[in-house]
Amino acid sequence: MEESIEKPIEERPLYQNDTTYTEDSFIQYNKFHMIGRKKTDIIYLVVLIIASIYLIIVGEVKAIGIAGLGIAVAFILLYFLLPKLTIRRLSKTDQTILNSKNHFNFYTNELIISNEVGSSKFPYDKLYRVYETEDFMYLYINDRQAFLVNKAGFDGDVTEEVSHFLKEKMGRKYIVRFKNGKDGKEQKEGK
Repeated sequence: MEESIEKPIEERPLYQNDTTYTEDSFIQYNKFHMIGRKKTDIIYLVVLIIASIYLIIVGEVKAIGIAGLGIAVAFILLYFLLPKLTIRRLSKTDQTILNSKNHFNFYTNELIISNEVGSSKFPYDKLYRVYETEDFMYLYINDRQAFLVNKAGFDGDVTEEVSHFLKEKMGRKYIVRFKNGKDGKEQKEGK
């Protein structure tokens, strides 16, 4: 009697997404990465500005106040200029990233990302953190590198399902940060 060996049925992705990395998406990501993740930096900046103005107006050591204000202004300028400069440098040095088409397959236990260069597989528990904004999900593989998933790139109207799915998989490592409603107040979940 011959035994039949059953081939495993290949799992279909639960969700699929196609995202093209554009200059605008990189600028948006860089601004989020610099400021959006660490709101304490903004608090420190405001305190620095207030202390600097106080030292300039009231203090005897105006030079320290002027220096502090200069640092604050430089930080604000960097916030607006650095992402654009980074993108320009990236477009000159690595043509494969800018305007690359990335395909994301979300399976039950892992995420497979593919593009014209190759593909990578990430079990969800190996992702460092996931941030959700109004337009993107940033899937961080470490503290400094992330994949950009444009919410508009999902097949059908499944963005909320994907959010719920990733929240279950990531737990406290899934953080939602976006303006909610007309009042413009930030919604923050996960931490």
